[in-house]
Amino acid sequence: MEMQPQNIVAVITHDDQGGAQEALCRLCRALVQRGHSVRLWYLYKRGVLTNTSFPHQFILNRSRLSLKEYSMLPFLFRKMLLNERPTVVISFLPLANIICQTVGSFLRIPVRIASQRNPVQTYSWPMKILDWYLGTVGCYTDNVLNSSDVGQSIRNYPWPYRYRARIIHNGIEPISFDDMSRDEARSRFQIDPTETALVSVGRLTKQKNHAFLVQILGALHGFRLLLAGVGSELERLRIEAQRMGVADRVTFLGALDQPAIKQLLHAADILRCHLSMRDKAMRSSRRYRPAKRSLRATYPAIAKPSSVQPLRLALFCR
Repeated sequence: MEMQPQNIVAVITHDDQGGAQEALCRLCRALVQRGHSVRLWYLYKRGVLTNTSFPHQFILNRSRLSLKEYSMLPFLFRKMLLNERPTVVISFLPLANIICQTVGSFLRIPVRIASQRNPVQTYSWPMKILDWYLGTVGCYTDNVLNSSDVGQSIRNYPWPYRYRARIIHNGIEPISFDDMSRDEARSRFQIDPTETALVSVGRLTKQKNHAFLVQILGALHGFRLLLAGVGSELERLRIEAQRMGVADRVTFLGALDQPAIKQLLHAADILRCHLSMRDKAMRSSRRYRPAKRSLRATYPAIAKPSSVQPLRLALFCR
């Protein structure tokens, strides 16, 4: 029996070019294709680039919120929800789960689906406690976990929380490079035909461990490192490249939109999947977007696990 068309509101904490935002946009497109009405809302603006693959609006169009503005979010969301009158509320990321599903529960929205995108150990203590409580008392009618690792992280949670939880893995859309040849893609990023292009995509933060690539580049003759992303480690990485004597072979591309990232993957010889892996909670999360991108771009996968840093040397080579 086919499901009747639903009026759905999908909410995520903030905009970005991250995996959660891409997954929610992909979900929204799929729901529209199945005949549902879908609205996508961000609680607030944060990203340098917003994923524009699905129409959206901001509840608060600001990048830095004060405590007062955070406290306003539930009331603003309630007002928008009363105007929209949805039958389903879907939320991604802890803050959106807590605010949106609490408000949705008070307004008696029939279907309230929370999505857990990371192991719960990565949540701040206030978020972890509130999520534990709301998931246990039934504020979430359904609780979607996007990996087995997230499922493992709630194994000691109360039975009512676990009863409503189910694992649904991220989908992967086919990728096509028909719009640009590989030579054209390499030319766009000024990669010499004789160079081996080593690509890393992700925020320039300590967690992503880009410094590891800069440090080993000196031993990789004929390689060019291309870093796509922005973040707090940018200046440190520039200094490290100078110190290692490889500054002329490191290209900082800044924030790229999705089409540009696709072209960068097309130009790459090697895509590195990376994390510092020092944090126990992060060590349990192995759902890396670069890995998915490389596999759907038909890269053979070469991985060298380590007991200390399981994916530190994971390379995806063309």
